This record gives sequence, structure tokens and C-alpha cells, in this order.
Amino acid sequence: MSQRAKEWQATLDRIEAEVPGTKEIDWAALFSADPKILGDLVNDVIKINISEKGRPGKRSAQNAEDIEADLKKLTGEDYAIRPFPQAFREAMEGRSLRQVAAASHTDKMILHRILKGTQEPTSEQIELIAAAVKKDPSYFMEYRVLYVCSVIYQMMMTSSEAATIQFNKLKGAAK
Repeated sequence: MSQRAKEWQATLDRIEAEVPGTKEIDWAALFSADPKILGDLVNDVIKINISEKGRPGKRSAQNAEDIEADLKKLTGEDYAIRPFPQAFREAMEGRSLRQVAAASHTDKMILHRILKGTQEPTSEQIELIAAAVKKDPSYFMEYRVLYVCSVIYQMMMTSSEAATIQFNKLKGAAK
């Protein structure tokens, strides 16, 4: 198993430990029973990556604050949709960087670079930061994306046909 595959598996294991319900979902069976689910997911990823801001389309043109408020209303949960540095700063709620560094057992300069956007946080750092600011790691969009990607990765690694089909779709959409 490659180093990257081990990292994905470790992240998936941590997420499953924190959200036990995800263990009960047989993603491969779900995608096999209804391939449209995976297709819809991939199509959404493609649309997001190739869409142009400001152009009308199927997606709403709501601003980030409205979308975030709607998401909280629908789910009754606390999710940020802003990029990690912004969401992290807001989640600090007046705490100093020194306080968050101490609470997260993370070097203050690493947190400073993450806040500036010059360093991407690892999943482990997101988990430590989330605990320090009293949020679930899923509060951060990057953690949720990582979870979805790890599930898709696992599914693709177990289904070479699906991986080939989706690769060709994505490759064609990128042109």
C-alpha cells in the first residue's frame, strides 16, 4: 500500500471512529445498487470545478452567509463553508493564537501559517484545532471534503471498472 493510500486509510479510520454510523454504510454496495449516486456526486464535483463564478445555472447565486445559515437550519448542525483560514479565525471567537496553540498542542507558527493561508492543514491538525476551538472536525469544509474523497478513493480502489469510467468522464470534462 502506498504512503498516500495509508494516509487516506488512517484518515478514514479516524473519521469512522468519530462518526460510528459511517462504518455501517456499505458505500460500494450503495454505489453498485444505484450508480446514479456516484455519478451525481462526480457530476457535482465537475460542475463546481469547471463552473464560472457569476454565470447563471442550476446552482443558486446565494452569498456564502446565506448558504451557511440555510445549511445550519436544514441540518441543525454547525458547518462552515468558508475556506479553512476564515473558518478557523471565526471559530477562535476571541481566543488568542497562543491559547489555541496550547489547547491544540500545535506549534504557534504552524497555526499562524495556516491562518495566513500559506500552509494547508493536515487532517490531524484540523482535528486538533477543532478540539481546541470546541468544534467537531466536520465544522471545517476541508475535513468534510476529505471524508468524501476518502470514501470515493476507497470505492474506486475496489472497483477498477468504476475508476476507469469516472476517470474518462473527468478527463473528458477537463478538456
